[in-house]
Amino acid sequence: MENAEKLTDVFVSAMTNAKAREDAYFGPTAKGVLSRYIFAAALGQRPITDVYRWVNDETDFTAVRLLRDAGEFGHAENLEGNQKVTSKQRDGIFGQVRTWVGILGNPKVASWVRPDADPNRPQFDPEAFVKSSDTIYLISREGGGSARAITAALVMAILHTAERVASRQAGGRLSTPLMAVLDEAANVVRWPELPDLYSHYGSRGIVVSTFFQSFEQGIEAFGEHGMKKMWSAANIRVAGSGLSEDRFLPFLSSLIGDRDVVKRTSQSQGGGRMGGRSSSTSVQRERIMEPSDLAQLPRGRAVMTASGQPAALLELEHFSQKDYVDDVKASQEFYESQIGKEEQHVR
Repeated sequence: MENAEKLTDVFVSAMTNAKAREDAYFGPTAKGVLSRYIFAAALGQRPITDVYRWVNDETDFTAVRLLRDAGEFGHAENLEGNQKVTSKQRDGIFGQVRTWVGILGNPKVASWVRPDADPNRPQFDPEAFVKSSDTIYLISREGGGSARAITAALVMAILHTAERVASRQAGGRLSTPLMAVLDEAANVVRWPELPDLYSHYGSRGIVVSTFFQSFEQGIEAFGEHGMKKMWSAANIRVAGSGLSEDRFLPFLSSLIGDRDVVKRTSQSQGGGRMGGRSSSTSVQRERIMEPSDLAQLPRGRAVMTASGQPAALLELEHFSQKDYVDDVKASQEFYESQIGKEEQHVR
């Protein structure tokens, strides 16, 4: 049930702005309903797409029966009770649940998560992947047709498996570290638990790097508290050019800090032949980089703050300037050539 609740949070986050307010009754109740549907599907060894079918027919009590058959009588009674409430309450509860799992009704997505969709397609084994040196690329997008609930669920499955495998190895760490490079995290990995696990994963040999288009985008995906927690837990934090947020830039400017500047002043005293000049020096503090300086960073520059180190100005190098550029282009050409073939296979 704990895993079902975590997976529910992933589906909810994929379709909800983290700053949105939740209804005190319908929100928690709808989450409980979805968690029990997912739990029932797992206990009955049903594909998760059955959850989509169940939530679109409140008169279907298959999930209740599966829970009872597994001895989960409390969850069965709770779910049955929610299916039998007044029509107005039921519409409020199930309306939210349908929104959260709507992606499971997309045939293209369903074909990737149903074990019986294609008997010739190999099944992904998270534990075998964690123990290998393979790489997995997860791609989604914003707007209609986004499958970020599926990609986030896959990341969650991989990293939870990595944590479990690490606990069985010497020192509780993976003997071969796992690199989780979460590019476009707000679109691909809206996993509410991620900020809480960020620092813990480092001690398990799981190295997480998360990329956002802006700090505000991270707040939208994980909430202000979650984004600040993630920022604080990271050992290395990098901000590139093109930022213009009125709250984040002053914050970054304060992190970079101040410097001592020697100021010299001179003035004339009296006039004529008896006049003279006096001078004085003073040390004043001023910001190394004002918010306006950060907003005007040129392309190819970034500011890095690292734990225990002063801030640094970086010069970034594009992969086209590296000696492995030919390998990157060959890989890109190969995998892009497979896209059309895979789409035909899915259809």
